[in-house]
Amino acid sequence: MRRFTILAPLAMVLLTAGGEARADAVLKSNQFTLFPTRVEVSVKVRAQVEVTELQLKFPDVTGRGDYALTVPGPRDAFSMGVDLDRGGGFKALGMVAKAPHGGAAGGSSSGSALAKWQGNTPLLADLADLQPGPLTVRVWFQRLLRRHKGKVSFQVAVSRCPLRPASLPDAALSMKVQCKTFRPLDSFFAKGAGVVVAKPAADLAEASLGGTLSGTSSIDVTYAEQSKGIHANFLTHRTPTADPQGGSDGYFMLILDSDEIKAADALPRRLSMVIDKSGSMTGAKIDQARDAALAMIAHLRDGDHFNIHTFNQGIRSFWPAPVNASGANIAAAKSAVQQLFASGTTNLDGGIKAGLGGAQIDGGRYDAMILLSDGQPTAGVTDIGQILHNANANNKLESRLFTFAVGAGADRNLMEALARQTRGRAFVLNNAQAGQDLGYKVNQLFQDIHAVRVVDISMSVLGLTTTDTLPRQATDLYSGGQMIVVGRYTHPGQGTVRLSGLSGGMPYSHDVLVNAAKVEHANAFIKYLWATEMVGQSLADMVGKGDTSALKDKISKLGMAYRIQTPYTTFSSTGSTPGNPYYGGTYDTGSDGCSCDTAGGPAPATGVLLVLLGLVALRRRR
Repeated sequence: MRRFTILAPLAMVLLTAGGEARADAVLKSNQFTLFPTRVEVSVKVRAQVEVTELQLKFPDVTGRGDYALTVPGPRDAFSMGVDLDRGGGFKALGMVAKAPHGGAAGGSSSGSALAKWQGNTPLLADLADLQPGPLTVRVWFQRLLRRHKGKVSFQVAVSRCPLRPASLPDAALSMKVQCKTFRPLDSFFAKGAGVVVAKPAADLAEASLGGTLSGTSSIDVTYAEQSKGIHANFLTHRTPTADPQGGSDGYFMLILDSDEIKAADALPRRLSMVIDKSGSMTGAKIDQARDAALAMIAHLRDGDHFNIHTFNQGIRSFWPAPVNASGANIAAAKSAVQQLFASGTTNLDGGIKAGLGGAQIDGGRYDAMILLSDGQPTAGVTDIGQILHNANANNKLESRLFTFAVGAGADRNLMEALARQTRGRAFVLNNAQAGQDLGYKVNQLFQDIHAVRVVDISMSVLGLTTTDTLPRQATDLYSGGQMIVVGRYTHPGQGTVRLSGLSGGMPYSHDVLVNAAKVEHANAFIKYLWATEMVGQSLADMVGKGDTSALKDKISKLGMAYRIQTPYTTFSSTGSTPGNPYYGGTYDTGSDGCSCDTAGGPAPATGVLLVLLGLVALRRRR
């Protein structure tokens, strides 16, 4: 029998470069600035999806005016709902089709304390003509958690806003985390000063703390399920009112996860990094790019080959073709990386072509290319539709592209398209992250792709009709990781999800018996994850389109219907009924249960993370 391990150290863990955005808040008008007097944080994890609910009690509003609300969320989360209580119960804030405001840090430099506090995924809302009276704000964030080496680790953190005066009394604070898993927990660790841990059931664990918001309080959680081989889990959500756009189709989520394989069983790789060294990368960005290159070098192992390419208006490759990861080559690469400096314009097309080129080494090898860019193409081919076409034409080895859009000036839509058309992943870093987190994020990526288990995954559904399945091409499964697909189903019933691909060069198949429920109130998070994936796909679909008005309209309608913040929608009282700035109803949390059908398999597997932040290419040599 496995022993369940549970730990709650008394010592507070120091925050690392991977620390989360902070969940204090600020409400500003031209004349008044308000901060919460009470902060309540509730985090529920189901199927490796984290839903965070924040309740923020503000002092009474005394001055009528137009206010801007900024609430930092967990890193890489998306905001999906704001409710306001003015004394008569919570009512949902409306949305409008316009870009969000810049937040409290809108005019700050990317390296400022305020920008770092605000983070990369703040909830931003406009409260027009806010009247005097009591105010409590309730907001939600959602994100998919990373699974690495069979473990899920995340941090829930709250810290004092830099704008909050030192003379202001500390806010009362309560934090609670609840994790429910498919399979019994093998271990659960919760670290933080004053954390209390409980385990109500074999598949359920909780951690909590209370106190005051005097500085930073955090709960660092790591958990692992009992697992062997590849497991497939199928969840659904369907109620008569589940679809905010009025449809009757249900929502489904398929998760394929893997245990960890031995390093000796991992295939050798070719790793290439393509670095934008144009003038806009000057300063912290190019420093982070050096760290990213050193992270790749640190992850090289016997049998790997690698190369590094840099571009501005010209292209430079460290070697004409990939070289083996010998001690001499690694030393030469480290020395060359230290000489990188930023200047010139941006030949993005040339950089991608160099990364996708190079001599073919041998069969049975996996190749990864990392592309880091912070701007729009200004040299060589500058039409983004043509760049996307060229990347596809040059991708003769079926490379996986993982894109890092570094800062607000990068072309997010192109980065999304490059990744999605090649079974890759896109990573988007805002200005604050670009100067402090790029190296850390790239290092995480190399950890994820350390061993590939199943590639070229295809999914067919027998006995059920599914639509709008995303991503359109399933990502690969890595050792100790996960692969996730979301979509819609038209009619309830039983069916079979058939997965196929290649594992270790051999055919792989896995049939999962599923039940698409007629009514399933649980797992409401699936529909928000699906809507956010649809927004990402729609942004990618804009690339190369002359008229993008229909796609922008689609994104706006998704954002407003599902109440998720997008590049074209934001929370605002001006989008609500005249005379009543709030409309009835709140965010659909569903029930606390996690209803799912599971199936396990003895074959090896790997895992993938659906987070929108970067550029790399993983190739399979045939």
